[in-house]
Amino acid sequence: MKWRVRAVRQVTGSLLNGLPAVSYGPWSAVYATTNPGLSSGRIRLGAALSDRTSSSWDPPHQLMPALTWTGDATSPGGAPYHLFRTYVFTDRDCVNVVFRGSVVGGRAFAPRINGPLRLPRDQAQLDPALAGILPNDKTEGAKTFTADTFPLISNEVIGSDRSLLRLDLPDLDVGTTRYFWTVVPVAIVVDENTGEYQYWDVELPQDACESGRIGTFGKESLPARTGGGSPYVSGLSPKGRLLAQAGHHPVVYSTPLVAWKPVMGATKYEVQWSRKTYPWRTSGSSTTYATSTVLNLPAGLWYYRVRGLNMAQIGTSAMTWSGPVAVRVVRPTFQITGR
Repeated sequence: MKWRVRAVRQVTGSLLNGLPAVSYGPWSAVYATTNPGLSSGRIRLGAALSDRTSSSWDPPHQLMPALTWTGDATSPGGAPYHLFRTYVFTDRDCVNVVFRGSVVGGRAFAPRINGPLRLPRDQAQLDPALAGILPNDKTEGAKTFTADTFPLISNEVIGSDRSLLRLDLPDLDVGTTRYFWTVVPVAIVVDENTGEYQYWDVELPQDACESGRIGTFGKESLPARTGGGSPYVSGLSPKGRLLAQAGHHPVVYSTPLVAWKPVMGATKYEVQWSRKTYPWRTSGSSTTYATSTVLNLPAGLWYYRVRGLNMAQIGTSAMTWSGPVAVRVVRPTFQITGR
């Protein structure tokens, strides 16, 4: 299999010169991958993969990782299954579910922003699916259920508002907390009344965790980088020159332009400013899709901080704050000169 990847971004507004603004970057080089054959036997969880590879209490991920496993049976010598669903929890007992994956036929899962796989609803749809690749759709297409008979909707299902699609997990205190995950087999059940296929979890995810089939990973985004040696601050100097500040304590007249480096996973940014660092008391805030903004501040010593906002995160879009950066805004000075 050959594959390539490119970045896709959210584009807002339009250019004054009328040129179209594309929402994607250049393609990467083409890579080749050979998938190994499917393994049988008891299901065993593998690594979590994103910007890094981890298992157990390894360093955290910046993005929701892909989850991998091997095997196809819930017990040694048990019946083999060919479909699977992943679950993610905030507790080791696997009670508080925060993410429900869609049904997949491989031994790995990664959330899809363009919707889950469309599951065959009868034998006529299943036969070509076995020889090809299932397409994506807004929903899984067929009815899906937990092992205890409740209808199930995966996090990848697209509602009427795509902006509400939640496919990422919020940050945790990785020193003390982790996400826990497991995978359960899924079986096809034929509805006696309609003859349509339904997809049922074979076991409860809590039972899978209690049997020892439980993995864990950390999730923590990096803070926005607001400087490199000195803060990324530009503005008019007290002498009237437009300069990028070179010192650790920038001083500008009127409105400073502050900037930061992009944060992985962020779709926009929030900037707050305060008169003091501790306790932080927000005097104002703004959001932007850019990696810079102008602060309209009165004269005096101010502190600002920046964090990314990941709109795909479950529950909250907030990411990690940068450290506070000091900037002094001075009043204009006047000098009387002769004619």
